[in-house]
Amino acid sequence: MALVAFGSVRSPGLTTTVLALAAGWPEERPAILAELDPSGGTIAARRAANPDPGLKTLAACGRHYLSPPMVLDNTQRLSNGTAVLLAPSSPDRTVAALAALTPVGLGEVLRSLPGLDVLADCGRIDSRSPALATVCEADVAIFVIRPTVSDIVGLRDRLETLEVASARLRAGILTVGEGPNSASEIAETVHLPVIGTLDWDNRSADFICEGRRPPSSSKLLRSAQRLAADLARQLPGLPQPDSVEASPAAPFNGADTDGQQSTQWAGSSTPSLGGRRATSWEPIRP
Repeated sequence: MALVAFGSVRSPGLTTTVLALAAGWPEERPAILAELDPSGGTIAARRAANPDPGLKTLAACGRHYLSPPMVLDNTQRLSNGTAVLLAPSSPDRTVAALAALTPVGLGEVLRSLPGLDVLADCGRIDSRSPALATVCEADVAIFVIRPTVSDIVGLRDRLETLEVASARLRAGILTVGEGPNSASEIAETVHLPVIGTLDWDNRSADFICEGRRPPSSSKLLRSAQRLAADLARQLPGLPQPDSVEASPAAPFNGADTDGQQSTQWAGSSTPSLGGRRATSWEPIRP
């Protein structure tokens, strides 16, 4: 259905953020978390689990031709039910897999999985990142930062160097935790809207990293659920109440492993990546 790419400048808990959003993703829009961080995967390592099947095995079978069933065949489920395409912990192996899969349309295939959204953890984004091509193919790019001067200025400077040309791509900022800078100050500096804030607490983050569900009172979990619901309902592919019933999600054939703000994008003249403007963008409403 839709591909949402997540990136950062300094990776402030990026994987944990994407895991939390995946755990809170609406049930009516099944989702896969794709671990595409060129610095290597961490999800399997944190659980002492085997990352295969995953990104490496997908590259082995799909280096000449890639299809949605191949992606699903190499997807695993975590103990909390989250579906994941795991990356190897080795940066060299992850970069090699991305280099093999990008020419055969990794981003396009992830965006077109039938009945499934894909949340892609693309790690730190710069002009040399092997994951940048996937960001360019996404429907939405979310940049995760902490609301500090170093992260804000770092993201602004990083976006100025990116070469992204996509009339479809919409972009925004997700802040993690509290900081001295307001959403309006961040948006004015970076020229992208702040779509929301993830309330952070280390205890809940540890639960999520370990594959366990935090207590229902967790601020991190509640804010992730709100953000996920707000974002998911505004992505392409969600059927209207009077439309034809959506196709059921494709099965997963891989092995098992063990803020109050609403998402809101600025109007159609909001700057996209690298300062470009895409006048075809529609506002995302709360």
